[in-house]
Amino acid sequence: MSDIKVYQLSDIGKSLQNMIETHYQSGFWIKAEISKLNFYPKTGHCFPDLVERKDGKIKAQMRSIIWSTHYQKINKNFLKIAKTPLEDGMNILFRAKLSFHQTYGFSLQILRIDPQFTLGELAVEKDKCIQQLQQEDLFHKNKKLTSPVLIKRLAIISYNTSKGYADFLSIINQYKEKYNLHYQLFPSLLQGDKAEQQLIEQLQLIEKRKDAFDAVCILRGGGGEVGMNCYNSYQVSKTVAEMSLPVYTGIGHSTNETVCEMIAHQNCITPTDFAYEVIQKFKDYAFRIETAQDQLKACISSIFVTEEEELLQLSTNFKKQVKSLVRFQSQLLLQFNKRMYSESPKLIKKAKLNLKQIQSGIKRQPVFTLHAAQQHIKHQQHLLHILSKKSLANKHLLLKNQEHRINSFSPERILQRGYSLILKNGKIVTDFTSLKKGDVIENVTSQGKIKSNIKSIEPNEKD
Repeated sequence: MSDIKVYQLSDIGKSLQNMIETHYQSGFWIKAEISKLNFYPKTGHCFPDLVERKDGKIKAQMRSIIWSTHYQKINKNFLKIAKTPLEDGMNILFRAKLSFHQTYGFSLQILRIDPQFTLGELAVEKDKCIQQLQQEDLFHKNKKLTSPVLIKRLAIISYNTSKGYADFLSIINQYKEKYNLHYQLFPSLLQGDKAEQQLIEQLQLIEKRKDAFDAVCILRGGGGEVGMNCYNSYQVSKTVAEMSLPVYTGIGHSTNETVCEMIAHQNCITPTDFAYEVIQKFKDYAFRIETAQDQLKACISSIFVTEEEELLQLSTNFKKQVKSLVRFQSQLLLQFNKRMYSESPKLIKKAKLNLKQIQSGIKRQPVFTLHAAQQHIKHQQHLLHILSKKSLANKHLLLKNQEHRINSFSPERILQRGYSLILKNGKIVTDFTSLKKGDVIENVTSQGKIKSNIKSIEPNEKD
């Protein structure tokens, strides 16, 4: 092996470094997604993990470096144009050069990032989200829900320190004594890589408690286009579209509407606008009630006037009819008096005749009643005699049967059936264990007594 040249690993590293600096000294432009930013505040350096995806799967990945001096310039420019800092999940177009470190190997050193490209990528993702919602017939679903006449129970998704939430409360609290409005805050991050998941979780929680609310509102202060990217997310937009409650948005000033604002039941642009929308519903409802009250008062006044006129007319007609009826009844009364004077003798005579008939009937009635009572008593006596005989016969037969049963169980009858009594010392033996070998016992039968000595005692097997 003397003819083989052996290199040190560090020599290979130096050779590679020289080759990279020779061919890629000016750097080149690359498209990639920041999987993880990996920013270290203490040093100011950043070590993004870059990936390339195809059909949702990672096709390639690589480490990269943004030194602190470059990161400050890049992030400052990105904030100026895109209105947001670099963060996880962004698609970026960047200029970099390939570097090699003898200890850490190859990496990309990022020199510049184009914020306009990121804004364009976000616009493409937004269009894809809109098309997918339209294909699934979800784009107008929440808008088709019936708008509440009053929003008395409101679920608010915001952050307790959000300026938008504070602006909303400053207006609502001015009317809290006048209008009965209840609200509950469901706190969530409003931008950044964690905002999307928290927004979905809070919307799902409200959906489970949908019977407790009239509407949902997402409140947020102003911000840049990229900072509001979570509101263009397909998952967040789909969750908003499928809510059973009307969803209102007031997520701050923005040049272009986000997808959530487009598909919401109503977009009020700012939290302040939404607060005025809620209060206006109460004012409109109060105006309708006041208008109805005024109409009702006017209607009642008109009815009173009409009824008063009708009552006056009825009173006049009633007086006329009463006078006419009194005259008519007076004439009838005069005619009745004349008939009474002429027909009273006949009526008196007829009444006397009826009275005599009644008196005659009263005299005969007690005789008939007494005779009927006597007949009824005789019939009852005869019936009682028959029933008593029958009852006595039944009782006599029952006594005979009882006597026969009692005699059948007498000691004499039992002995005649073949049974016997065992006596010891003149007493009946009822306990088998009281007997022993050699005892004298008497067997009493129906024909006499038998005395015997016990030679053996054999108990039954079961005893």
